[in-house]
Amino acid sequence: DITDEKVKDRWSRYIGAMGIEAVAKQANASVFLSGLGPLGVEIAKNVVLSGVKRFTLHDDKDCSFIDLAGQFFLTEADVGKNRATASLEKIQQLNNYVKVDLSP
Repeated sequence: DITDEKVKDRWSRYIGAMGIEAVAKQANASVFLSGLGPLGVEIAKNVVLSGVKRFTLHDDKDCSFIDLAGQFFLTEADVGKNRATASLEKIQQLNNYVKVDLSP
């Protein structure tokens, strides 16, 4: 609730930069991202940190060793796993106020 003082304090930088109306719209937004390569994971990080209501991840590719060079949430243990599935938990940990889920 954007009218809650704790919320206003937590998002004060965004409110100062974008205005309260924009932050309120963003807080109620649902965002879908397809592709969790190096660029996609950077976008995912920034969107989740900005505080949308729901963030849905999608990726048809499995992690390869090449992904480890630019996708900072993946490790060698993730090679062979779907990139979105392997990144989900770490992306969720960025902001517990955002519901992060997977698209089939």
